[in-house]
Amino acid sequence: MLHDLNYHGPVVILDLDDTLYPERDYVRSGYKAIARSLQRRDSIDPACSFEVMNRAFELNKNPFDNLLNAFPGISHPDSLIPMCVSVYRYHSPTLSLPSESREFLEVLRNKGVRTALVTDGRAVTQWAKIRALGIEEFFNPQDIWISEERGVGKSAIDPWRAIASHYPEAARFITIGDNPAKDFFYPNMLGFTTVCLRDRGQNIHSQTEVPSHLHKPGLLINSLTEALSIID
Repeated sequence: MLHDLNYHGPVVILDLDDTLYPERDYVRSGYKAIARSLQRRDSIDPACSFEVMNRAFELNKNPFDNLLNAFPGISHPDSLIPMCVSVYRYHSPTLSLPSESREFLEVLRNKGVRTALVTDGRAVTQWAKIRALGIEEFFNPQDIWISEERGVGKSAIDPWRAIASHYPEAARFITIGDNPAKDFFYPNMLGFTTVCLRDRGQNIHSQTEVPSHLHKPGLLINSLTEALSIID
């Protein structure tokens, strides 16, 4: 990894899902892709199959099992769940970056602040999200860390240490995420400023389950706009 010895400002390390955009948008995009596949395969009304999956998701139930229950006459039932999983993982998502997130990233870029992205998940899935959101331009390629691609994720020290190594003269490191179970433990250990974006009632992961004191963020914010004052 190259080292940027000439950068002396702050480095902002961002989570992706439920930090830069609502992960529920990706979930529903996947369900819509599955619904279109079921329409082609079994002539099932896509609005109906989408509603079955979305209702199950809201009730914390398995959406694909619910399809089997809702449509008992479906053809090739043994292949339904593998088909749904494949379509979900590999579909091209329809996503929109919230204006607050785009303005936040643009402000940082205009100020010359270096940004990194650390996200857990399959490479093909996370890259599809990044490209659909149009955010690849805001990050140095070597500062986009996807767990499957790198062989290790947020629950290890590697991504955080690698980014710190890339900017050895940085004034400080600030990590912004949403999930206390994974986003802040190692950044806290390394002395980073840790910032949690409060759940607005839509997050996939609970913010109340904090395994230990080191998992707790140092600061809580209600919006990415609020984070700008911390970075400044």
